[in-house]
Amino acid sequence: MPRRSFFDEIRRMWERMDELMSRIWEEPYPALPGEKTGEIEVKTPDVDIMETESELIVTSDIPGVSKDDIQIKVSEDSLEISSEVKREEKEEDKGYIRRERVYRKFYRKLSLPTPVDAEQAKASYKNGVLEIKLPKKEEKKSFKVEIQ
Repeated sequence: MPRRSFFDEIRRMWERMDELMSRIWEEPYPALPGEKTGEIEVKTPDVDIMETESELIVTSDIPGVSKDDIQIKVSEDSLEISSEVKREEKEEDKGYIRRERVYRKFYRKLSLPTPVDAEQAKASYKNGVLEIKLPKKEEKKSFKVEIQ
């Protein structure tokens, strides 16, 4: 079995620390993966961003959530997706009671690669997949002015 060098261990720890520190800027409650912050478990949904000539299309898997529980905030240069799920199930049968409470929170904030027209954003949610279409902001055109 090859022996690990001291520098390999330092590099591995550095990469892990870098990964954890990058989450601080993405989550409202910085947490280690799978860690619960108090009573709230905050998950960061994965997203895909596709760019076309006229828009950015952001898709995210947020299964088991009602579209009414999803909040989206768009500005010219950023997108925030959040959701809170609170549900209680109660079952009574032949002398026993089963009661479960679910409380989950999703949060993701993205810096957008190009300015968008936030007022024209459109979102749809189907089968646990959120799709947000963000029209790009028209570039300000410059014109040549001739001196008379």
